[in-house]
Formats: sequence, structure tokens, C-alpha cells
Amino acid sequence: MLIEQAVFTSARTDRAAGYQLVARSPGICDEDAREISVWGPSHDSLYEDGADAVSVNFFQLPSGAFCISKTEPAGGEYSGRRGAQVYTQCLVVGPDSLARFGNNPFAVLTAALAQGSLRIYDELPKELDAFRLPGRAAAVDQSVFLQLQSDPGPAWVARLLSHLIAGKPFAIVGHAQPACLLAGLINCVPPSCRTELSFTTGLKYSPRRPYKINCVPVHQPEQRRVLRQHDIELLDLSAERTPGLSVTSGWPGFVSCALAAGKTSFFSSRVGRLGDVTGQDLDRLGDQLLEELAGNGSVLEDSSTFSAASDTMPTFPEERARETIVTKEPEPSATIPMERRADAAHDRAANRWSAAVAEATLLELASAPADTLGAQHPQSQEQLELLDDTVFEAIAGKPEAFDRLAHLWPHTVNCLGRADVEIYREHYVRYALRLWQECADGEEVRSPGVAVRALDAIAIFFRD
Repeated sequence: MLIEQAVFTSARTDRAAGYQLVARSPGICDEDAREISVWGPSHDSLYEDGADAVSVNFFQLPSGAFCISKTEPAGGEYSGRRGAQVYTQCLVVGPDSLARFGNNPFAVLTAALAQGSLRIYDELPKELDAFRLPGRAAAVDQSVFLQLQSDPGPAWVARLLSHLIAGKPFAIVGHAQPACLLAGLINCVPPSCRTELSFTTGLKYSPRRPYKINCVPVHQPEQRRVLRQHDIELLDLSAERTPGLSVTSGWPGFVSCALAAGKTSFFSSRVGRLGDVTGQDLDRLGDQLLEELAGNGSVLEDSSTFSAASDTMPTFPEERARETIVTKEPEPSATIPMERRADAAHDRAANRWSAAVAEATLLELASAPADTLGAQHPQSQEQLELLDDTVFEAIAGKPEAFDRLAHLWPHTVNCLGRADVEIYREHYVRYALRLWQECADGEEVRSPGVAVRALDAIAIFFRD
């Protein structure tokens, strides 16, 4: 599959003088070429004016292909006009090629840049060649997703996703690194929903470029006024550190809870299995996955989870984790309706056990073993993530999880070196011992079943 490309910038050509589509590869049809020209940014279109200014842009073309572009300054205007020449390199990517990269425009752009397929030409060619782009990308880049935990934080992520899913255009104001933020948000929705988006990280708003998501620096009051005139809501991350709305249900609620709990492997595995879903399906799926997340021992508070402090937590340290876990029995009006809660039929002891699991999970697994060792053993990443999930399911009492754990652990030993096996063993044994001690010595509630399951898990970890 070939990637087509085009360049939109200011030049004097045989056809015209000024901003125009100066070159394109043969596979770009005339209709798509006209659309690229309409959306093409001209002089003074970038918010920032320094040499490092850049904007990443994404929108769909009439043919069904997608335009992924990178806009930046490129020296002075040929005409001598004051200000930098605005230079936009466009990749025209077909649906199949985009799907190979998880429908993630940032993944495509990163791969093209790494391959050296994007560059600013000193002398503009009249025609460009299409190029092949090998490789693929996972549905979720876990490292990019996890960065959202500290910036902008789970509460802001939930609010941004609520607007994104609603489909109405909005602008993000005041984020220092808008491209990083958008790259993270892309990872927060299933691949099949990403093609419905359009965004720019650094172009000034124009009715000719009706992006659904715009990013505006805090020092652009005139642009904010223009956006409001076009009925585009502004979400100001610089002025309002704590969102007025705490979203704890639907898809935004699921994403923010998974993010707050550091459950990147859980989130990645579930999103990767969703298949072809639409934005209308997301809230229903989010509620279902919240129930599953609750069953995995990661039930979080309904409203206090998303406090002002949670917006600034860096890597979920122990003191922050203690503030965000459930420390009391959930009320019937919590995030998941009681008739649909995974723990609806549980007694008081079971609810206290869910809180204990949530606390231990957050304190001990801010960085899951699969996240730590997966980079060293990429061929075993999926198995390591499955092992993480199975350990917690087994101790939580999920049926048949112990049988899966007893089968998975020997395979893990064979895949990893002795030193890495010991890291896994120590991590899980410490986790299981902690739960056993809490369940056996609790003053108010004793949970002998949980304690026994924790000891059974320890026995599995010491099998060679």
C-alpha cells in the first residue's frame, strides 16, 4: 500500500503565484487536491511564530482517504513579505493503510518521519512520488496513554472525551504541548471511532478549515473571540484546573477510572478487542467496561476521585493513591447503577474487600510488570499483560482464573530470563502477602476466602 504526498506552500509556479498546492504525487485525484488546497494554511496561519512552531493536522478527503499534514515555518516568503513562509507537508493515506496503524494519524506521521519520507525541499519539485510505509501500530500506545495521568489528569481527560464523543466542535485552550495532548486523546477512543475526528494542534481557526478539535494558546484572546462567534466551545485548561463536571459513567468515566488506577494493560487489551464500533456505542460499552474494571478491584470514588489534586498527580505515588481509592462502602447512587454493578449481590464484607483490592492495586501497581518488562520482551508483551490481569482475577475469586494462572506462570518462566522472573515473582508475592495480612488481621471484617486465594497464588508463583 502506497502513501501519497503533497506540498502546500507559497511559491511562484507556472500556474500561479502565492499559496497553492505546488506538488503532489500521481495518486492524488483532482477532487482531493482541491480539498487540500481549500484547507491549506497560508501566511500567518500558525499561532506560534518561532522557528520551532509546528502544527499537526488531520481530516478526511472526499475520496474517503485521509490527509495527515505537518505545518511549520520554512524560511522567508519568496515575495519578500514580512513573516515566515508557511510550509505544509501532506500525507494522503487510504483507509486500509490508516487502519494498519490503528487509525492513529500520529503513528503514521511518526513512522514517515522516522523513515525520512517527509522533508522540506529547498527546491520545490513539480511532482512527488508516492512511497511505501512498512510497519503497523497497536490499538493503544500505552506510554502515550499513561502520560495523560499527570497532564492534564483523569478529570480533564473525562471532560475532553465527553466533548469529543458529542461530535460538536470545541477548542482546547492553554495546553503547553497540544500535539502530545491530542496524541493521548486519540489513544483514548477505539480505532474505529478515530476516523470520525478532525483536528489541528496549532493552526489559527478559519471557516475554510472546520476542524472538530482546535488548540489555542493562552495568549490568543482575539482567536478565542472568533471561535466563540462560530459557536465553538472553549475548554480552558489554563484558567480552570478543576473541571466543573466530574464524569464517572459512560466511555469518559471508564477511560478516566482506568487512567487514574494506572490500568493501562487492562485498557489497552479491552480497546484492542472492540472491533468496529461507532461513537454512539461508546457510552454503553464504557458502562460495561466500568463493571469489568470494578470486578478487577479498581472501583474508584464517584466524585472525590476527580479532585483538584488529582489533576496534578505525576505518577500516582503512594500518598496520592491513598486519597483516590474507595475507603468506604459505595453508595447505590455511585458510578455504576446498583442493578448493573458487578458487586450488586455482594455483602458488606465483599464491598470492603473491593476497597482493599483497589488500594493494593493502586499502591503496588502504579507501573504494572507488563509495562516494566514488556519493552525488554516485546515478543511476550501480550502474554505478560494477560498474566497481570489473571493474577488479580484469581485473587479476586473470578471463576477459572486460578487454572489459567497455573498454566500461564510456567510459560512466563520459559519466556523470561531468571532475573526478570524474580522481578515478577517478588512483585506478585508482595501483593498477595499484603492482601493476606489485611484480610486475616482486619479488626472489623475478616475475609478468609480472600486470604486463602492469596496464599494459593503465592504457591503458584514458587512453582518452577
